Amino acid sequence: MRERLCKRSIEEMRYILTVAIPTYSRAARLSEMLGIWTSQIESKGSEASCQILIGDNSTDEATALMMKEKYSTKPYVKYIHNGGNIGYGNSINNLIMNSDGEFVWLMADNDIPLENSVETALLLIGRNPAIDFFALDNDLFDEESGKMLIRKRFFKQSGIVDGSKFLGEVGNFYAIGGISTNLYRTSEIKKVI
Repeated sequence: MRERLCKRSIEEMRYILTVAIPTYSRAARLSEMLGIWTSQIESKGSEASCQILIGDNSTDEATALMMKEKYSTKPYVKYIHNGGNIGYGNSINNLIMNSDGEFVWLMADNDIPLENSVETALLLIGRNPAIDFFALDNDLFDEESGKMLIRKRFFKQSGIVDGSKFLGEVGNFYAIGGISTNLYRTSEIKKVI
């Protein structure tokens, strides 16, 4: 039996998942990445379940112009210009605090999601409603050749039941693994910011 994808209606105005992306002067690369994310979200009809949140530290207008031209008509895509470089950590904190999702998936602005990343994340969340933190696996590929360089497998089963205790004990949530491998319950991660 195929499990249903966890979805909500637009009327609920709260997303299940926010993909939060801090960026700095990478408009072209960010545009490529956002094309993949929006394609995955729209192909599965997940616009009411997923939010994309961009935190821009750029001092130029290239990213702002690209976002306006390509994504201003997509209500699930939210853009925040930080007014300049507020630093990587502050940008991440700002993204988390502005997330409208029940879960937030921090994603580096140069990490390209694999096929079905959105569907997989929503299924993982839907199957594990008591889990606050997921450590996801990731692979590192050479940008030019496409050859896999590193295969990282952190756990046999992702998830920590008491996420707030775990995150509190770790203290610095940036050190838990690669930024793009971590999926947090937003209310819990906000407690340690």
